[in-house]
Amino acid sequence: MKNKKLFLFDVMPLLYRAHFATMGKQFGTTTGIDTRTTLVFYNYIFQVLTEAKPDAVAAALDSKPKGRVAVSSTYKANREKMPSEISHAFPYAMRLLDSLKIPVLKEEGYEADDVIASLAKKGEAAGYDVFIVSPDKDFAQLVSENIFLFRPAYKGAVMETLDIERVKNKYGVPPNQIADYLALRGDSVDNIIGVKGIGDKTAAQLLAEFQSVEKLIEDVELIKQPKVRESIIASKDQLTENKQLAILTGDLEVTFEWDRIQMQTPDESQLLPLLDELQFVKIRERLEKQGFIKIEDFTKNNIQTANVRVIEITVQEAIAKLEGINTIAVGFLEKLPDHLFIMGTGAAEIFKVPIADNNHWKALISFLDHADITKVGWQLKPLLKRITIGNIRLESNWIDLSLAAYLLEPDSKIELPYIKEKYQLAEYQLAEFEGELNYLPSMVLAHKNMLTKIEEMGLSKLFFEIELPLQSAIAAIELHGLKIDQPTLSEIDKVLTQQLNSLEKKLYEAAGAKFNINSPAKTAEILQQVCEISELKKTKTGQISTAEPHLAELANKYPFIADLLLYRKLNKIITTYVYSLPKYVRPSTNKIHPTFSQIVAGTGRLSCTEPNLQNLPIRSEAGREVRKAIVPSVPGFSILSIDYNQVELRLLAALSGDKVMIETFRSGKDIHTTTASRVFKVDEKEVTKDMRGKAKGINFGIAYGITPWGLATRLKISQKEAKQIIEAYFEEFSSVKEYLEKSVIESRERGYSKTRYGRIRYIEGINSGNGTTRKIAERMAVNAPIQGLAADIIKEAMVSIHKFILENRLRTRLILQVHDELVFDAADDELQMLVPEVVRIMETKADFMVPLKVNVTVGKNWLDQEEYAVGK
Repeated sequence: MKNKKLFLFDVMPLLYRAHFATMGKQFGTTTGIDTRTTLVFYNYIFQVLTEAKPDAVAAALDSKPKGRVAVSSTYKANREKMPSEISHAFPYAMRLLDSLKIPVLKEEGYEADDVIASLAKKGEAAGYDVFIVSPDKDFAQLVSENIFLFRPAYKGAVMETLDIERVKNKYGVPPNQIADYLALRGDSVDNIIGVKGIGDKTAAQLLAEFQSVEKLIEDVELIKQPKVRESIIASKDQLTENKQLAILTGDLEVTFEWDRIQMQTPDESQLLPLLDELQFVKIRERLEKQGFIKIEDFTKNNIQTANVRVIEITVQEAIAKLEGINTIAVGFLEKLPDHLFIMGTGAAEIFKVPIADNNHWKALISFLDHADITKVGWQLKPLLKRITIGNIRLESNWIDLSLAAYLLEPDSKIELPYIKEKYQLAEYQLAEFEGELNYLPSMVLAHKNMLTKIEEMGLSKLFFEIELPLQSAIAAIELHGLKIDQPTLSEIDKVLTQQLNSLEKKLYEAAGAKFNINSPAKTAEILQQVCEISELKKTKTGQISTAEPHLAELANKYPFIADLLLYRKLNKIITTYVYSLPKYVRPSTNKIHPTFSQIVAGTGRLSCTEPNLQNLPIRSEAGREVRKAIVPSVPGFSILSIDYNQVELRLLAALSGDKVMIETFRSGKDIHTTTASRVFKVDEKEVTKDMRGKAKGINFGIAYGITPWGLATRLKISQKEAKQIIEAYFEEFSSVKEYLEKSVIESRERGYSKTRYGRIRYIEGINSGNGTTRKIAERMAVNAPIQGLAADIIKEAMVSIHKFILENRLRTRLILQVHDELVFDAADDELQMLVPEVVRIMETKADFMVPLKVNVTVGKNWLDQEEYAVGK
């Protein structure tokens, strides 16, 4: 009969081994958790549990050692501070052991080595085969007929089990001589300094002849090699001390109960959420396949896949069948606009309901839009647009799971195949459907899980009061569209093309021949060989870089580079906007209908595609000209623009509590002049245009964690001067510096940043050992709470403005949002009523110590605008 197996985990050395195994690699969760060390540690634990199948398990941790330090003050004195990756992984290691019900043992005044040695001896005496799971060679001294050293895999080497024979083969000595062996050759891990000139081979040879350190010292004159003999004589006291340090204490009265260390069933209520949090999908799949954990049975909480039926019924039949059901899943496809798909809680049928008849459609939505019925779906904006076309107002309880998923993981790709893994969203592959409709049967369960998480993370206000109602506002923007004046665009095309041709000719003349201006390789060749520019930077692969940031540094010095960059800008504007905008005009409305998304930008900002009008350049004259082509939809309307004035700087002042900034904004003074006065130590009246320009550069860069290199590049000054400006800024605005540092610390501790409204953004790499990665993450940690808050504020304002327009039955429509700016297709006769209310909403939505201010302009296109006096 085989002995039972007891496995003992040496926690900290396993974590260190896991850390060293992944040094130089970069991976983690989409939420910003560095999982390198944790992943390898988990694999060590699960490999043992699933392959070796122990009967009993325990783990051990150090307490502060007393005995060995009393022997030698230098014991372990060489150990550096624990790497941040290990300290970050440690709580996850403890959570894993807790979820697996593996007891973690410590004994005051003793190291984990001694605890494990004592447990191993007790286990052996109790009839167990004992396996010590550790990379430490010290444990080889314990190996016997029933005690084994189980060393984890490392950098290509497989996991190995050392018995008596394998110890001899590996170290050249049997287990009972390992302490002597370590005393002679030393152990760098524990700072045991070996005898000079004695390595592995010599130590083994000496012990084969003399058996022990004590015998070796006693018969030192018998040592044949003179140098070795001299070294032993010189190190007698050191050798004796070394052996005392190397011997493990195996007779501690460790406090534990045998029942407690028996292998138990994992606590899946802890283990599964932990694996999901760390996004260890493969580990989870492997454990399910091996039967270590149960496979989640989605159908228990929903319905049997085989029983799901799709039936086409009338609106009246659907209303009758749904009577009394309080939660339903709703699906709508733009390619099937005449049907709505509905499934009730616990039902086995999906209703395919025809909605082409607008009266039937209104009847169905009126029934569904009841406060007692929760409607759950995925990316519901197409459905909201269909509802808007029918002139139906929604009131309550429409839950879009894509928005919930986005708020919980803002930098993840918000798609059902990923989300289903995380939130128990089963896919049933119903033959008639595709995409999100396949997930209808399990959406009700998923929405409960997601809303619980939304509440736990403090995201309820954002979700229910901003993101969900904002969908209706965005649907209205997309439906209304905006008008492009084609003749104006054609004139812009003509002017810009002439400029482009002139630049092209100029570049050819400077190069001495025609060349492909759009080819990086050819451009690099011209810059290096024809222009003979020596300051060109190189890419990681050693090629000449023609990237704009690198060339921009040289533009003032080399006219060819200045012309090249201008050519690129003009070419981009022509191809991206002038040529492309007409292609997006919808014949049925003669307008462009851009698509806005709430679930793309991790910052919280909206994104715009088809076309992207948010990226229309405004700093260049050519970019601004394109705005001239965006005009009112009908006569009697104007383009109204209302944008926040320096909103991120105002928010930085409020969040940091900086008294100088707050007072500057409250008094209506120019913040850049105030900054220049303080940074350059001059009276505000003496601030020059150059000083103000430099102050403006740092003001707008500080919220993005600007570096001396970044400021130098932006202002075209030396890095030394840029560094001095930044240092002077932080000296004068110390509250800002403290706030930024606090933002980094909080993100490092939590793993994510958080806005005043609760919006989170996971900061990947914030605890990375890689300096470059960490610096990038720190800049994100500085900016995310500010930029995210600005996004929250304008989104909240959009919800209120949309509601105001609808309640007052205005003809004015919001047609664009460009980050801090709202653009309206505004009826001229509504401006007097509209503008003061929109200004009031935008300036008072957030209650801060600093006033939020907006600029209001109006005109017959988006470029030619005049200031509009509120109350005019």
